[in-house]
Amino acid sequence: RLEKVLGLSIPEGDTLDILRRLGMDVHQQTDGWKVTPPAHRFDIELEEDLIEEVGRIVGYDKLPNTRPQGAMQMKPRTETRLNQRRVRHFLVDQGYQEAITYSFVSPEMQALLAPDDEVVNLQNPISSDMATMRTSLWPGLIQAMQHNLNRQQDRISLFECGLRFVQQDSELNQEMMVAGLRSGPDLPEQWGSAARTVDFFDVKRDVEALLGLAAKADEILFEVAANPALHPGQSACIKRNGQRIGWLGALHPQIAKKLGVGKNIYLFELSLSGILAAQVPAFRALSKFP
Repeated sequence: RLEKVLGLSIPEGDTLDILRRLGMDVHQQTDGWKVTPPAHRFDIELEEDLIEEVGRIVGYDKLPNTRPQGAMQMKPRTETRLNQRRVRHFLVDQGYQEAITYSFVSPEMQALLAPDDEVVNLQNPISSDMATMRTSLWPGLIQAMQHNLNRQQDRISLFECGLRFVQQDSELNQEMMVAGLRSGPDLPEQWGSAARTVDFFDVKRDVEALLGLAAKADEILFEVAANPALHPGQSACIKRNGQRIGWLGALHPQIAKKLGVGKNIYLFELSLSGILAAQVPAFRALSKFP
């Protein structure tokens, strides 16, 4: 341990002599020494303190200068899995801005958007409006949208990649999700095109393009389904190979009314594990004949 910390091999007899001359009570054991410092040495508490004393007596000028060494490993990058960074960059290319929100939400917001979810309440929350672990990324995005609307920013396109926390029986499962929100005009104000607000199919187009990075078109299915946070006539469950991976739809009108938002708001949320599994390109030889 001395040689590892100081970088210098010190004979055993010299170490014992140094410690004893410093007033230490040293007893030799099979795996080292048991050292008891004198009562007035309040600064000796750890093993490293004893090593420092030995190095001080030997002389700092005799300790060698060595640089730390570490082996670098080149890990393979598999083609069967899409990089999470690629998902973020794609949504930015689509005009979204990335948001980073707290994993804690208010119990009222959580109950409003997901009344059926079993939640985890914090025993010592930061504040009363951050007392519950989120089961969806939508509460944070909606609060970010409200913050922008209160500052006259009516064209909003936000997304977030983060964990959601779902209580299942006695276990707390953490699942990585990507969620998005769009509201207001589809394009910035300009002379080239008429003003048009975002609709359901604009967000569906973005989700289809995102899923197209890794999945084939015949693997994805948009199925009509009910979600307590979404409009009953504008909501869909997203499945890949028959397994549900997310939701898409407009915010429920009653929830929008309670939040004091008079605009149409469209949301989507996808499980990253469900969309990162990519298809490996297959090669087929070209014909030798024209």
